[in-house]
Amino acid sequence: MLKTISDFTLVAGPKVGTGALTLGFNLWLLHIWSPEQYGLFAICTTAIMLTDAILGSSIDMATLRLSPNRRETDATAAQETEQAALQMKVLVVAASLPVVWLAARPLSQILFHQPGLEVLIAVTMAGAVALLLLRSVLVHAQLRQRFHEYSLLEVIHSAFKFGGAGLLLLIAPKAAIHSVLVFFVIGPLTAFGVGMAMFRGHLLCSFRLQRERIAELFRHVKWYALSGGIGNLVGRMDLFILSASASLGSAGIFAAGQSFAGVPWLVASYLSVVLSPRILPHMEAGTCREFYLRVQIVLIAVAVLAIVLAIAVMSSALELLPAAFRESADIFLILLAGNLVSFATFPVALPLVMFIRPRFVVLMDCIALPVLFALYSLAVSSHGAIGVAWVTTTSLIVRGGLVQTFAWRLTGRACPPTVAPVGQTT
Repeated sequence: MLKTISDFTLVAGPKVGTGALTLGFNLWLLHIWSPEQYGLFAICTTAIMLTDAILGSSIDMATLRLSPNRRETDATAAQETEQAALQMKVLVVAASLPVVWLAARPLSQILFHQPGLEVLIAVTMAGAVALLLLRSVLVHAQLRQRFHEYSLLEVIHSAFKFGGAGLLLLIAPKAAIHSVLVFFVIGPLTAFGVGMAMFRGHLLCSFRLQRERIAELFRHVKWYALSGGIGNLVGRMDLFILSASASLGSAGIFAAGQSFAGVPWLVASYLSVVLSPRILPHMEAGTCREFYLRVQIVLIAVAVLAIVLAIAVMSSALELLPAAFRESADIFLILLAGNLVSFATFPVALPLVMFIRPRFVVLMDCIALPVLFALYSLAVSSHGAIGVAWVTTTSLIVRGGLVQTFAWRLTGRACPPTVAPVGQTT
C-alpha cells in the first residue's frame, strides 16, 4: 500500500500541476477570447485528446495487457512488444494523413462553419501525432515502474505546452488560434525526444519492423480500438454535434463548463496509471475483489465529497467567469455529476472489464451510440447547450453504473493462472 501511495504521489504530483495549469490557462482564455474563439480552440484540443483516446489508448492498453507478464520470463519479447506498439502508431498515422488532408476543407465547413481554416485541422493532427508518440514513452516508464522519469516527462510536456502558449499570449494577446495550438505540438514532441534519450538503453525505437509482434498486438488492439473508439465517440460527440448543429458560440460556452467539470476524469486518469497495471496480478492471485472493493469505497467517498464542495463554492466561483460565459456555470454543475461517476469508474472498473470482457463495453456503446445521437439532436434543437449537458451526464451515469456492476461480477469469478486473451471467454 505504501508503494502504491508513493507511486501515485510521483505520478499525481506533476499531473495535478498540469491539471491546475490547464484550468488556469482555460480560465485565462475565457477572459481574452470570445465564446466563438474558445469554441474553435476547444474543438481542436478535444480532437487531439479523442485521437489519443481512440488510437493511442487502444495500442497502449494492448501493450499493458501483453508486456508485464513477459518482462519476467522473456525480456526480449517484452521489448519487441513495446517497439511494435510505437511502430503501429507510426503506421496508422502515415496511412491516415492523406485521408485527413483530403477531408480538411469539408471538415472546416462542418465543424467551424467556414472554409479556410484547414490550418487548424493540420495543427490539430500534428498535436495528436505528438501526443501519441509521447504516450508510448510514458507507457514504457509505467511498465518499469520508473515513476520518477514518468513525472519528469510530464513536467517537460506541460512546461513547453503551457509555458510557450502562455508566453505567446502575453506578448501577443490577439495571436491566432493555430499559433497557440503549435505549442500543443511542441510540448509533447519535446518530452518524447527527452524520453527517447532517457530510455535509449532499452531500445524503445527499432528500425526493424516487428511484424509478428504487430500482428499479435493487433489481435488485442482491434477490441480495444473498437470499444474505445465507440466509447469515446459516445463520450465526446456532444461538443462536435453542438458545434455542427448550433454555433461556435454555443460550443464555446459548453466547452468552458466541460473543461472544469472534466477535472475528476483527469484525476481518474492519474490514478489509472498506477492502479490499472495491478489488476491482472490481483486477478491471478485471487484477491481482485478485495482490491476492487477497497479502491471503489475510496473513489465513491471522494466523489460524494467533491459534489458537496462544488455546490458550496459555486456562488463564489461565478465571479471568476466573464459575463459571456455565465451559462457555463450551470453546464458545469450538470456535467460534474456524470464526470464524478466516471471518476469512480475509470481507474479500475473500466480497465478490468476491458482486459477481461471487452465485448461487453463494445455492445453497450454500440447500443448507446444511435440512441445518444438522436437525443443530442433533439436536445440541441430544443434546449441548446443545457440540453446537451443533461444528455451527457445521464449517459455517463448509466454507463458508469453498468460498467461497475459488471466489473464487480468479474471480480467474483475464479481466474486461471493466465487470464484469457481479449475477446475470448474463460
